[in-house]
Formats: sequence, C-alpha cells, structure tokens
Amino acid sequence: MMKAYVIFRLKAVYDAEKLQQYRELARPCMIAYKARPIVLRGQQECLEGEEVLATVVLEFESYETALAWYNSPEYQECKKFREDAADIDTVIVEGFSPA
Repeated sequence: MMKAYVIFRLKAVYDAEKLQQYRELARPCMIAYKARPIVLRGQQECLEGEEVLATVVLEFESYETALAWYNSPEYQECKKFREDAADIDTVIVEGFSPA
C-alpha cells in the first residue's frame, strides 16, 4: 500500500486566532486517522512558482485514508474555522513506490 500526502500551502492569513483554533481542533482528527506531520511550517524558499507563507505536509497510510480523513464529518467541521481565517491551497497526492 502506497502512502499518501496532504499538502497545505498557506497563501494569506486573515484571522490568526481563528486559524490557531482550527489547528487545535484538527489535531485530534489527524490523530484518529493516523496522520503524521512531516513538514510543519519550517524554513522554506520559493524556487519557482508562487511564494507562500508556509507549507504543511501530512503523511497518511494510503490515498483512501487521506481522502477519508479530509471528507470526514469531523474534519469538515474543523475546516470551517480556517475557511475565513486563511487562504490555503490543499492537495492530496499518492506517494511513489519503486517497482
């Protein structure tokens, strides 16, 4: 089974307090789906494309698990806290396993 990654690209923050609430509420949901943070807003430099404020990458056991987490009622409830708080691109991508 190939791992999957959810990538968040933070482009703008409109309400830092509400965004922090989202992070706190999302944590238990991430744990329930065994999401493993592998990138958390560390140092970054845009080499090509559009500059973003921060990047977060979560690793999941599979693509199906990542989608199940994202579409879960628990996460959708948490997501409401960030929708007006920030401009964020979100992508789910399947990992690569050499043949």
